[in-house]
Amino acid sequence: PQTQTTLPPLAEKVERVLGRIAHSMVLNGGRVESDCALTVEQVGYLKNRLGLIDSYLRTASQDEIRRELLALYAVLDAPNAGDADIAAATINEMVLILAGLPLATLKHACADFKRGSRGDGKWVPKAAQIRLAANEIAQIHRAEQTRIRRAIDAPVLPPVAVPLARKAELLAKARSITAQMAVRDKAKMDVPQSAPETPEEALDRIAKTPLPKFSAELAAKLGLSH
Repeated sequence: PQTQTTLPPLAEKVERVLGRIAHSMVLNGGRVESDCALTVEQVGYLKNRLGLIDSYLRTASQDEIRRELLALYAVLDAPNAGDADIAAATINEMVLILAGLPLATLKHACADFKRGSRGDGKWVPKAAQIRLAANEIAQIHRAEQTRIRRAIDAPVLPPVAVPLARKAELLAKARSITAQMAVRDKAKMDVPQSAPETPEEALDRIAKTPLPKFSAELAAKLGLSH
């Protein structure tokens, strides 16, 4: 099968998830807050991504390296290009130097040299130049592997527990606020119609008015009924 020379980048939303996890790990000594932890679906996606990167970074065989070098010689000039024996010997020496590189990043690097985005676009590069370029490309994806594995393997902190006494205190406060609002609303209904309020009075009233449904939302966040 044909080996792709580039790997699609992570989706932006996945990058954001990994960023939040990395930030949480920094703040919590390598552990992740429960509300930042990966979901089952996210773990599955990231494991598939790891498999894709592993395939992408498959090590090239000697014959595969040799074919990539032959393609370079077909496009670019070389001092020994006129002598097949010398060229073959040079390529075989380069194969040994390039051993262990991923095929995809080797292809990517060689394509860069052929189109002139690396090197001078005229001469076949040295084996060391090709190896450096291929490793630079591979390192981007190895760094991504490391980020993903850390996110998957990071221990998750237990949810912060609110003591029962504190829950009761907050619930009582919420109920008290609800009662006060009911009394105030009733009092407003009993007040005779007054003159229209001024803009300044309206702003002051709005600033002093508690948010609607405050007590219900507070109780919901605590997992309590009200």
